[in-house]
Amino acid sequence: MLKNTMVKKIIPHVRLTLGPAELEAVAKVLKSGYLAPGLVGETLERGIARLSNQKSGVAVSSGTAALHVALLALGVKAGDEVIIPAYSCQALLNAVLYVGARPVVVDIDLSTFNIDPQEVQKNITKKTKAIIVPHMFGLMADIVAIKRFSIPIIEDCALSIGAKFKGQPAGSFGVVAIFSFYATKTITGGEGGMVVSSVEAIVDQARDVREYDKKKNFIIRYNYKLSDVNAAIALAQLKQLPSFVTKRQAIAKKYTKALAGTNFILPTVPVDYHHTFSRYIIRTPQAEQLRTYLKDHGVGTGRGVVLGIHELIKTKASLPKSKQALREAVSLPIYPTLTASEQQKIITLLINFKS
Repeated sequence: MLKNTMVKKIIPHVRLTLGPAELEAVAKVLKSGYLAPGLVGETLERGIARLSNQKSGVAVSSGTAALHVALLALGVKAGDEVIIPAYSCQALLNAVLYVGARPVVVDIDLSTFNIDPQEVQKNITKKTKAIIVPHMFGLMADIVAIKRFSIPIIEDCALSIGAKFKGQPAGSFGVVAIFSFYATKTITGGEGGMVVSSVEAIVDQARDVREYDKKKNFIIRYNYKLSDVNAAIALAQLKQLPSFVTKRQAIAKKYTKALAGTNFILPTVPVDYHHTFSRYIIRTPQAEQLRTYLKDHGVGTGRGVVLGIHELIKTKASLPKSKQALREAVSLPIYPTLTASEQQKIITLLINFKS
């Protein structure tokens, strides 16, 4: 006999924002009978390049593929060093190791979760060939300070599409930038990524190595193409980016105002920065207890970063701020479809949390 059980409604940490525009875009591609990379992907390339004030874009299969292709296009190879922050996605580490380079792991600025320019400067050597700068959680890193070191920068905009510094968009500062359209990103294609640059040689190299077929000369190339189905979803979402960001910012403002009197350390927005809040990260020494408490009350959370790079490879760096961020960060639900009642429930739970 089947038992009659009540299903507890969960507010998920991440929820997709999909509607008629995405359905129509996919249907149009399916009706065309052409699913391989084509005109839709090319339109997405132009859209992301325009958004980031770069001349050209190259659509690829994922953000990790975009990082790999960007490193290849910069000529990074075995024996070279690439500086990356410890508090970042494992994709950075994978991409550096794909090209045979050595990852140099540095610490972050705890107030922004972004790579610390001073730590970058301390770790530059004659072997440093690139710096990967993720703009974490919708807030740009201090990219201007890092540009002063005259080392090629790959801007990782996977979590910061639409973010700006002094009106200049994320992705426009580095010699090359990458984006991700994974399912949990601000705009999604289900999967997908993008490389953008204004340097013609970088764009040509990226376009060349993303696919191996129909090439007269042999070098190792990859199967990193993006289908027009994924591109269609991402393109439909790109058109809605301003409204997505506005809704995220409104929720962030509500969280910040309501939680101002608590002991949680809340996100800050420095002067001249346009924060898109792809994540709303609070910090508390009781992070594990808070995550359990919220889960028990039907609210999903994240960690921001699950494992630091230093936890995956050996490094002599001490990285105290990255380690503290890993211990204390709690990522709250923040997405356009988060209802007012869901927001209020989360706020009430946080205010009533007893450490």
